[in-house]
Amino acid sequence: MRNPENFREICAEKKVIEDVLGKCMQSYEEYYQLALEPETKAEALNDYYSVMISRKEFDERLKEWLQTVERSPDEIFGQKHFIAHGHIEQIVNGPQLKCMDVVGLSHLSVQMQNCWLILTQMGYEADTNSSDNLVEIVKRPPLHLQSKWVNEAGNLTLTGIESTFSHLGKFLEGKAMLANTMYGEIVGSAPAEH
Repeated sequence: MRNPENFREICAEKKVIEDVLGKCMQSYEEYYQLALEPETKAEALNDYYSVMISRKEFDERLKEWLQTVERSPDEIFGQKHFIAHGHIEQIVNGPQLKCMDVVGLSHLSVQMQNCWLILTQMGYEADTNSSDNLVEIVKRPPLHLQSKWVNEAGNLTLTGIESTFSHLGKFLEGKAMLANTMYGEIVGSAPAEH
């Protein structure tokens, strides 16, 4: 399946490349005129062959490029389960975040949002909700946030709702947003000297 936006960009780039080659061919005609003079004939032929080799190379690369564009994402990036596994592994295998690592927490939150969107669209939502994966992800935030997540997940369970990857992602997103406020930045910073 072709992305129309990318296809338009490729066609525009192809047009630019063809225009450049058109100018090369025009300069070939000028070289041909020079070739009528015996002393410039060798130079003109050399330049002509350079243009023709470039044209052949361009045609080959353009053909490969267009074939790549027409291939499906599965062919380009691999089978879906490899893509799904790769996204989950990035989140599961990351380091535990330090207490005031606001950037790391924000990054984890964004990674989880991206992973959830991609895997849901691919039909791999069940992989995100694997209890093994959730347990490993819960180990990543700082201990105080792990404790708060235990309360959050417990409240969900008491209402009859199983906690999911999406719940954990929204929880971490909220905590990352709080940590990025003016007051969130004060917590854990060194006291100001007077």
